[in-house]
Amino acid sequence: MVIPDIFDNLEFTVGRWKSTSPLVNHDDESVTIFFDFFSDATGIITLVEPDNTACKSDLVIGPLNNTIDINQTSDAICTDDKFYNPYRFSCKRGADGYAICYAENKMHSVNKFEFTLVKVNNQ
Repeated sequence: MVIPDIFDNLEFTVGRWKSTSPLVNHDDESVTIFFDFFSDATGIITLVEPDNTACKSDLVIGPLNNTIDINQTSDAICTDDKFYNPYRFSCKRGADGYAICYAENKMHSVNKFEFTLVKVNNQ
């Protein structure tokens, strides 16, 4: 599934999405990012570290002028005493209909990155 050219609801987002580019953490490790979006405009972000540690946080999503506005509501808490700061994400339609997303750390606004988001299943 791809992002439509024009949309006024987020029904097409429901399911699991994955970043095609990893986040690099403070230990210089590649972390895989998954987004699970639900029909009630909420979701969960899961950051999976190389040792399969999963760090999770809730999301709130909404459409805004043909972009998907994603707000991570709190730190992504890991199974050990580690966490990742919350981010704001904004995604729009890119080449071939995939989502091009921009991320900005809420605690450290200089921490920004861009990635492509692809749907991995239709829940």
